[in-house]
Amino acid sequence: MTQLRSAVAVALLCGCTLPNPAFNDRGAGDGDTGDGDQGDGDPSTGDDDPGTGDGDGDTTTGPGTTDTGDESTDTGDACPPALTDCDGQCIDLTSDNSNCGMCGKACGDHEVCLASDCVPVKYVFVTSVPGNGQWGGLEGAAQLCGELAGNANLPGDYAPWLSTADEFPAKTYSQIGPYVRTDRVIVASSWEDLTDGTIDAPIDRDESGAPIQPSPAPGCQLQYAVWTGTTNEGEYTEPNCGDWDIDASQQSKDGVVGDAKSQVAWSTGALCAQHCSAELPVYCVQQ
Repeated sequence: MTQLRSAVAVALLCGCTLPNPAFNDRGAGDGDTGDGDQGDGDPSTGDDDPGTGDGDGDTTTGPGTTDTGDESTDTGDACPPALTDCDGQCIDLTSDNSNCGMCGKACGDHEVCLASDCVPVKYVFVTSVPGNGQWGGLEGAAQLCGELAGNANLPGDYAPWLSTADEFPAKTYSQIGPYVRTDRVIVASSWEDLTDGTIDAPIDRDESGAPIQPSPAPGCQLQYAVWTGTTNEGEYTEPNCGDWDIDASQQSKDGVVGDAKSQVAWSTGALCAQHCSAELPVYCVQQ
């Protein structure tokens, strides 16, 4: 007891930590390793060894480490296989207008990125000016399309998505895409895509790129109706307000309309026809 008190006094004077006698009693452990019933206290082989990674305090290989642990930050989150890292953003180089085919390659004002290439577009829009079925024939509707496109500084010539028995889009259109809205959202990547029955996005923007205003067709229960007289495939269908050149006061005349908010019934509106006195817009398509 006198020796123990002397050791305590020496430890206090030198500022050292006094060894725990329990860890010095090797005789009560499991042989040479010192693994007793109270757990492994040997700093070279026990659970608290910072060199082996077996203990709770391991900083080299255990959970929460920075090289192989659960919270590793060595490599970071990579972009998915279909995307490419462009300045910290995961980008689809096949369709991004600002990074087309490679990071930093931007498409022009009247181009979109399609299959990693910048390609010229054909604009399609809904006229901001409605009219009844008396358009003055296809020529009168085409004149309106051209005027509105010019006012919006859109390039090229435009034709209305209207049909007569002799003239209809599948017969007279240039049939070269891709077709985009005036906000550059792709409607169809080609003529075949435009006329396969379903478009990629509804045509619900006017010539300026603004969202269209309601144009109700009560007879068809549509809030955004558009005169067409045309099937989704670009073919002529009846009725068509007397080839779009009748006196709107003729009460017996109707015209097939489309739904500008639909990707399926965009041209036919389920083959619904509205009375020709209704004030509705038309689609205009760049040629």
